[in-house]
Amino acid sequence: MSHLVYLGLGSNLGDKSQNILNAIRQLDMLAGEVLRTSSFYVSEPWGYHSANHYFNAVCELLTDLSPLQLLDQCKDIERIAGRKPKSSPHYEDRPLDIDILLFDDRVISSPRLQIPHPRLHLRAFVLLPLAELIPDFVVPLSGLSVTQMRDALPRLDDTHPLHDPITPL
Repeated sequence: MSHLVYLGLGSNLGDKSQNILNAIRQLDMLAGEVLRTSSFYVSEPWGYHSANHYFNAVCELLTDLSPLQLLDQCKDIERIAGRKPKSSPHYEDRPLDIDILLFDDRVISSPRLQIPHPRLHLRAFVLLPLAELIPDFVVPLSGLSVTQMRDALPRLDDTHPLHDPITPL
C-alpha cells in the first residue's frame, strides 16, 4: 500500500543546495517516488545560535515503506550526507536533516517517531514550503490547515525564498 508523505529537508553546512538535491535524489531512489518539491528557503537556525543559515525545502513522497522504515531510510541518507551523531541534547549545525512531517493523515506517537511532527506548527521554515504544496490540508490533531498554521506564526521575517530559486524536480 502506498502512502503520501511530506518530508522537511534542511542543511546548514557545506554545499547546502546540493545536500538537499542529493537527499531528494536518494529519497527518490531508496524510499519511493518524489512527486513534488517546494521552493528552497533560507532561514536562521531554529532553537540555537549559529552563523550558518539553513536552506530548507519540503518534498512530497509516495512510499510503500512503513513510518519506521521511512525514518530509518531518512537517517541512513543523513549519515551518507555526513551527518554525525549528536554530541549534545541541543540542536547543532548539520549537512542534512530530514524530518517526517506528515504521513498520510495518520497520527503516530512512539518513542522514536511522532507524526504530525511535534514542532510543525512552530516553524516557518517548514510551514512556508509546505503551504506551497498542500495549503488546504488540515493537519491531524490541530484542526487547522497548513495555511492557517503558517498565518498564525508570530514572525516570518527570518525565513524567505532564495533570491535565485532552485527547482529540484
